[in-house]
Amino acid sequence: MSIQTALRSLPSKPVLFIAPAIIAAVLCWRYYDVYRVCTHRAGHMASLDKALDQAVGEGKPFVFENVFRSDWDAVRVFQSYRPDTKSFHCPFGWHYSEDERDSLARRGGLTVIAFYKDKALIDFADYPSAKARFSINDEPVRREGVAFAVTQADGYTGYLISPRQ
Repeated sequence: MSIQTALRSLPSKPVLFIAPAIIAAVLCWRYYDVYRVCTHRAGHMASLDKALDQAVGEGKPFVFENVFRSDWDAVRVFQSYRPDTKSFHCPFGWHYSEDERDSLARRGGLTVIAFYKDKALIDFADYPSAKARFSINDEPVRREGVAFAVTQADGYTGYLISPRQ
């Protein structure tokens, strides 16, 4: 196929070709960051689900370091988190939708696990409180810190996570 043949196959009005290409490029540019943030958050939640299931199934301790491998030195858990701002919207089922996360937060059904490096927040994971309850105080836990016991209690469908003695 020659270049002339290719050019003849384009629509006679360039706007019919250029406009959809520009729209597609803008949508890809806009949703790439949203996709990256949402899949990152969903990945945290899936990793935590897997680690908690494994800890209960194998009777092994749960250690944050085994699940969240990024470069952090302390973790802090905020239970029944209720943000003052509007939630980030994750479309297409990539993670919580805006309404779903806002609903969880209004009910106090959101646990936020925040990761710090040199006292600066570097990452966080949000997790439904119905899936896990942490019995730790509001103090940061050092990376080398504590292993947690994961159990299931009568009358509660989620996991109970407490420092291992």
